[in-house]
Amino acid sequence: MLTRIAPIILALFFATPALALDIYLNGVKVTGALKGQTFDNAKVTIDAAGDVRIDAPGYKVELEGAAAANTATLAPGKYWLAFEAQMARQYRTEIAVNGKTVLTIPPESPQYIFDIGKHSTKGTNKIQVTFYPTPTASKVAGADAIEILIAEGNQSADGTLALTRVIQKLNHPSGRSAEAYPLSLTFE
Repeated sequence: MLTRIAPIILALFFATPALALDIYLNGVKVTGALKGQTFDNAKVTIDAAGDVRIDAPGYKVELEGAAAANTATLAPGKYWLAFEAQMARQYRTEIAVNGKTVLTIPPESPQYIFDIGKHSTKGTNKIQVTFYPTPTASKVAGADAIEILIAEGNQSADGTLALTRVIQKLNHPSGRSAEAYPLSLTFE
């Protein structure tokens, strides 16, 4: 039944490019590259970020030149963002990867762990962390409100995450207006 509705789902997503979804075929980002295609025995899923993932056994995806280097996706579970609010309810935090918002952390979250690698590509990635103050945020001079680490890590079978190498550390102080931190990080 899924193979019957897959072309309908694909047609809906391809007909509405304004939704800014990314489309992956067998793990390779192919947004905008597929037109008029039908895949037999394909499994179509929509992940938590709203991206369409097509698993089509028997189909091989090859990209040429710079396109291949810029769209090679990373295996999930290697690159992580660790968020810790050292002062509660100070900021709503938004994370964008390569121009697309992938995570919004509400001000009431004391900690948050996020697999940032599944939204990144091999090579250089533009990551922007934006802090939006809450109306009731208190101002404590010289105090860090939030700490963010972007790191390599490994997640064990029981779900325990061990960060093995910090790539970027970011501290944001209390009492500031909205502020964005653009980062350029290379993932392999």
